[in-house]
Amino acid sequence: MWAERKFLATPMQAGLRFAGTVELAGLDAPPGYRRADKLLELGKRRF
Repeated sequence: MWAERKFLATPMQAGLRFAGTVELAGLDAPPGYRRADKLLELGKRRF
């Protein structure tokens, strides 16, 4: 856990799961990859 960045990494069989955000949108809305890109950036900085 990286508390200052509100970022969490959880080990999984296939790698790491990054968490720390939530996406709120309509059921037909496309995914917001900006959030995933930010989590990936934080993961690279942390590890």
